[in-house]
Amino acid sequence: TTRQEDKFTKLQLELNTVQEQARKTNHELKSADQLICELRRELTACHGTQKENMEQLGEKSRDIASLKNDIARNQQRNMQLAEESSAYEERMRRLHDELKKMQTLNRRAEEEAHICENRLMELSNQMMMSQRKTHETMKEL
Repeated sequence: TTRQEDKFTKLQLELNTVQEQARKTNHELKSADQLICELRRELTACHGTQKENMEQLGEKSRDIASLKNDIARNQQRNMQLAEESSAYEERMRRLHDELKKMQTLNRRAEEEAHICENRLMELSNQMMMSQRKTHETMKEL
């Protein structure tokens, strides 16, 4: 019976070992279940965050598209303003050239008027002298 006792003790040890392994496995399963639950909560949170991020991404994409449209309109407006500015500068250059011509013509007209005034004074003086001579000649006669 010693043999039976040894066998019984051996079986008892094996049973204890198996029971300990079962407890460890059970504990590991509980830990794994808790980990799975935690991971599910995190996954749910991640899905929520992903959904929010996707909504924000869509919003940002719309904002970017709107900004691109604004930039395109502003570039078009800048080109239009640049053309208008060039046309305005060209018109101002032509007007400035015209003003210079007018000033030159005005200066020439003033010079000619001055010359005419001088010539008129000369002719007036000559006429007065001629009238005096005629008057003196008439007196002598």
